[in-house]
This record gives sequence, structure tokens and C-alpha cells, in this order.
Amino acid sequence: MKMNRREFVKSSIAVSAAVVLGSRILGLQISEALAAAQTLNITITDALKNMVTDNPGNPAKCYFWVYKMTADGVNIPAEVPGPNIFITKGDTVDINITNELDEPHAFAIPGIFDSKDIPGAENGILPGATVSGTIDTTLASSGAHLYYDNLNEPVNRVMGLHGAFIVMPKDPS
Repeated sequence: MKMNRREFVKSSIAVSAAVVLGSRILGLQISEALAAAQTLNITITDALKNMVTDNPGNPAKCYFWVYKMTADGVNIPAEVPGPNIFITKGDTVDINITNELDEPHAFAIPGIFDSKDIPGAENGILPGATVSGTIDTTLASSGAHLYYDNLNEPVNRVMGLHGAFIVMPKDPS
């Protein structure tokens, strides 16, 4: 299937709207108590991703670094850019970050969270290490924020370690 930029944007908006609206339908949503405290497990690893080409039969692949995630036990496919993370303003998320690559890496949301603030990870998350922290969105502004690896900028971000962190307003107007 071939998709141009406009079709991609329209499809992305439709999927995002379906996720947001679907979470508001009674019977499909989790309770407010559970929604307010979630656990996000992030693994920094590598992957070969299929590339879109104009040459049928060409199995072109590209090497990326990816954030592989599970949220409350649900696996989220690793993509580039990384999966969108949705949270409601004021909620907190417990986060565990594991580095499976062979050099230090990080996870940061400017003004909201930085794994380098976790004791023992000041110079990045070491290979094979796991660090834990909490993302608190009480003071975060509603809207879209970038999450990314803020070590060795911009190389780590260009290699695929980035995505969208979306803070939804607590009481949408």
C-alpha cells in the first residue's frame, strides 16, 4: 500500500481521535483510579525496520535505535518515531527504562522528566542497566511534547530515539 504525506496525516489524526474517543466510551475505559497511576516500561534497543520503496520485491530495511514499550502489561509495537504516549494533566506515571544497547542512553521530556536526574544515571543509563522514576504532569502544560534521548544530540534522536508525549487537559473544554 502506497500512502502520500496527506493521507498519512489524515490517517494519523483519525487513529488518534479513535483512541481518545474510544477511551471515553463507557465500558471501554479503565477506571479513573487506574488511569491516574500507570507503569510504563521502556526498553532502549535496536531494530531493522522495513522501508517504503518504489521497487516491488526490494526488501529494503534500515537499522534504527528504538524505544520499545509496554504500558501496564500491554505491548506497544516499536516504531520510528516512537509510540505516542498519552497522559492526562495531573496524572503520574511510574517509568522503568532499560538500556539494551552497548553505550549509555537517556530518556527526556524537556521541562517534565529527564532520566539524567535519577541518581546513578547522571551520565546516562549504562548498557544493561535499568533505572526507575516517576513522570509527574502536574506542572506540565497541556499539548504535545517531544520525548527523546538527550545524550549525544542530535545523533541519538536521528537514529530513532524520539516520539510524542501528549498531555491531555484534565477538563477538556
